[in-house]
Amino acid sequence: GTNQYRKAMELLTERFGDQERLKKHYLAELKAMANTRLSETSALSQWQKLHDGLANSVAALNSLGVDTKTHQAYLAPDLLAAFPRTLVSRWRDRWDDEEPTFSKILKALQREIRIREEDETLASNGSGKPVLESATTTTNNGNRGLACLFCQKIHLHHNCNQGSSAQRRATAEKEGRCLKCLARSHRTEHCISRIPCRHCGSTEHSPAVCVARPRGGGYA
Repeated sequence: GTNQYRKAMELLTERFGDQERLKKHYLAELKAMANTRLSETSALSQWQKLHDGLANSVAALNSLGVDTKTHQAYLAPDLLAAFPRTLVSRWRDRWDDEEPTFSKILKALQREIRIREEDETLASNGSGKPVLESATTTTNNGNRGLACLFCQKIHLHHNCNQGSSAQRRATAEKEGRCLKCLARSHRTEHCISRIPCRHCGSTEHSPAVCVARPRGGGYA
């Protein structure tokens, strides 16, 4: 509620200064991502790192009350320059020449990452046979998305209620995930995410692994 949000913002302000400083930090992160250059041969971890960084920065700006639409008008086109031209061309065809947005880029990135994950699975299996797509990795309307780390359903890892917080934390650690943003591209101590947990206000972990969550709703 309001009190939790206020507490979270107080923690952020205490650690990193005023909100204007935080806003500048995350806008600078977005600009830095726009200067990244990925190629068709870039490692999967690099694609995941860019996706996670973009998702975290946009979420953080939204939590700080920033209207990201005012910034995506000039940042989103710059972000597209980070990706191979042929890929961006396919994305634009899918968008029917509409202006790019952070949301569209994130969805396109999720699709690309999933395709690359499947390619890596095929390569590691060495079979050359297609991997059958299960219902847990495809939404009802046929759109692909990234499956949740904990339950394999199509939703954000951070929103999962499957099992207890302790079980989800153990799963994240076993999979080598960052406990703050649940990405695989870096370790927890190297994470730049400063998004406060909606349950306790801490910026040190994802809400999915928060042990301060109340009992009774799949919590620890």
